[in-house]
Amino acid sequence: MAGFVAWLRLPPEARHGKVTVLPTVDLHCSAASVNRKLAALTSLHGTASSWPVS
Repeated sequence: MAGFVAWLRLPPEARHGKVTVLPTVDLHCSAASVNRKLAALTSLHGTASSWPVS
């Protein structure tokens, strides 16, 4: 999960791994945005885990 949060905070250009980001680059997502995205992911995971497997 920590890796996903770190990835979310990268600028979009750096998320593909083609561009190196310097430590001085500002974070792309605020803490509130990261929390909202994690809540959505957790909700989806909870819903998907209740789906029947065929």
